[in-house]
Amino acid sequence: MTQAHPQRPEVLIVAPMTVYVMQALEHDDTTHRLWEQSDRAAYLRAHGAGIRGVATNGGVGLKPEIMAALPALEMVAIYGVGLDAIDLNEAARRGLKVSTTPDVLTNDVADQGLAVSVSLEAQDQQVILEE
Repeated sequence: MTQAHPQRPEVLIVAPMTVYVMQALEHDDTTHRLWEQSDRAAYLRAHGAGIRGVATNGGVGLKPEIMAALPALEMVAIYGVGLDAIDLNEAARRGLKVSTTPDVLTNDVADQGLAVSVSLEAQDQQVILEE
């Protein structure tokens, strides 16, 4: 946990992030590294009441029992894409803001799709020539 400061929001980091993201979070917020805790439930009982934000990724998400242990939670920030690992109904019921990094992979996915199409077309042409 970074040094608590009354003016800095407390943020629970569920899983490791890139060095850049970790540095930014630790610079601006009081951070709690959940993945480093051997007894996560006890840690959340001790610190959960003051945590206002969660930083996670789309694969790990936020388990319902963790969300329930954070009564002051206001926001869940997802580094990457994907909302499948978040209970959006519960988040909406609690009035939580949930954000992702939209369009972060749009161009890469389009490039990959085009590359697959070109590759398949080339393979089709090779099959035709071999016949």
